[in-house]
Amino acid sequence: LKIKKEDSSVIIPTNRSFIDTAFPFLPDVYKGGVRYFLMYSDNGKWNIVRMNSLSDAVDALPDKNKDWVVYTEGMGKLFTTGADRAMRLSSEYEVNIIYLDYPSIKARWRRTRNYYFSRRNAAIAHKDFAPVLDTIQMLKEQHRLGDRSLNLFFHSMGNIVLQKMVQQDKIGSFNNTAWVDNLILNAACVPQKNHARWLDKIHFAKQRYVLYNPNDYTLGGAYLMSKKNQLGMKVKRPISGKAIYINFETLAGKKHSNFLNLYGYPPQPKAATRFYDLLFHGGTANVEDTTHFRRSVYRNIGWDILPL
Repeated sequence: LKIKKEDSSVIIPTNRSFIDTAFPFLPDVYKGGVRYFLMYSDNGKWNIVRMNSLSDAVDALPDKNKDWVVYTEGMGKLFTTGADRAMRLSSEYEVNIIYLDYPSIKARWRRTRNYYFSRRNAAIAHKDFAPVLDTIQMLKEQHRLGDRSLNLFFHSMGNIVLQKMVQQDKIGSFNNTAWVDNLILNAACVPQKNHARWLDKIHFAKQRYVLYNPNDYTLGGAYLMSKKNQLGMKVKRPISGKAIYINFETLAGKKHSNFLNLYGYPPQPKAATRFYDLLFHGGTANVEDTTHFRRSVYRNIGWDILPL
């Protein structure tokens, strides 16, 4: 398997069922355990290859010495739509991506039923993906991921995977040292109540970021479904003293997803792209820089990110 450095490539551990004789071969069906795939573009065409292990997939990547982002998405992703976002993230920020994929939508179901389907599968996924993070730590310590930064990025319902990992005591094997540079909880679709209790149990990350938006339209829908304030929207004290809270409302209005440029949508604010680029490459947000940040006007929790 020869992938050229100029071609986008993404490693995909998935807990979907795999049927190599049918289409789609990775349907919206959960099956315990993890199967590994490597997706790459070649002359504008996607190619996908089944890999025996995560380490084999890592060895097949053309450039280990980029910054790494382990990326978990939220509700509404077919295998193809999630993989497309992962490929775009890799290309847009020039990082290596390990995309943790789980079934989060049934194409024929309505939104309410899919909300519960996705939430349930995100909760189950913690059992499958905790060993994957354990292996990533091992590969990092063996210098098989190069010598740049390693960052974990959980978006929306993807944060349920992280929350359950901690609450169900699945992080013990990789929680002894800070081997992750940035842990990013982005627009987290998890209850904000008591979030500091489980967030403070995490020791594997050097820096933790909670990115929220009090006007997030999508998480407003999650509140209506669950009747619980969401961490990515209505944060309340007590908050974690170990995390940096960034309020996106001034920058993003009602938007829920601000890290990727997608077809058919307005371009992301330049300040957002600059911010995510910094974190995805292992950097630290200088919240004292008044050009880019100010004390949050929302309950004085953290900082507002400002337009450029």
